[in-house]
Amino acid sequence: MPPARKQPSSESAEHDASVPATALRLTDDVRPGDVVVRLPRGGLNNSLAELDQQLDIAFCLEPRALVLDLSEIGRMSSTTVAELLWARQRCSRRGVEVHLWNPTRQCREALERIGLVGRLDMRSR
Repeated sequence: MPPARKQPSSESAEHDASVPATALRLTDDVRPGDVVVRLPRGGLNNSLAELDQQLDIAFCLEPRALVLDLSEIGRMSSTTVAELLWARQRCSRRGVEVHLWNPTRQCREALERIGLVGRLDMRSR
């Protein structure tokens, strides 16, 4: 029998000293087997290394799907687009689905303009 899957919580990563305060936060599951990663308001400013670190943490939880919460992203920068595509690529290699959760109007419009709406699964509340 496989070991029980560890369930993330909003407090577990926020209080973990190994996770930088500016990093993405793991939050409660949307569906059993999904892990939600919330992108901070300004996206990731330093580099894709922050996203890599958070994806590594999420993959330890063996998710069926990674849900990227875009609810705090206003302006969609090229760095944020790169983050989304990088996450999709890493998840694809592991057979993990990627869903964009609750994108703002500005975020959705930017993704439409650059032709990613049909390539990325978007869900709203």
